[in-house]
Amino acid sequence: MIADKDPKAAKATILRIPDEKGKPPEGEEPAMKYGGATFELDVAKPLKCRIWVRVYWEGSCGNSMYVRPTEGAKALVVGNDGTYDVWHWLALPQEVELQAGTTTISILNREDGIRFDQILVTGDLQYIPQGIEEE
Repeated sequence: MIADKDPKAAKATILRIPDEKGKPPEGEEPAMKYGGATFELDVAKPLKCRIWVRVYWEGSCGNSMYVRPTEGAKALVVGNDGTYDVWHWLALPQEVELQAGTTTISILNREDGIRFDQILVTGDLQYIPQGIEEE
């Protein structure tokens, strides 16, 4: 993944997988060696939460990515939706239990051409983000 600029993104900054880069080999478990980014999160107390990512897809050949919600967890596919050419929020397909302490969320390459600019972790399981989330 590389950092880039996008005036419509949060703080005008994104991470993206350039075209023709970053597709992991077929049948292999997603791993950082194929590209990605990690984010550390301090969790004050155990939390049942929903994790959202704000994404931008250009087309159906680049409309999904892997998210590993905690170290050692199975990577989950986020995307494969048909919303193109607009920033939008997608949730992981299941709720996540985070333990107290520092946890690492990993965004891992699945398809090239994807972009994302924000991750939202919320204990409000009914909350649906809209637009750019403020810190």
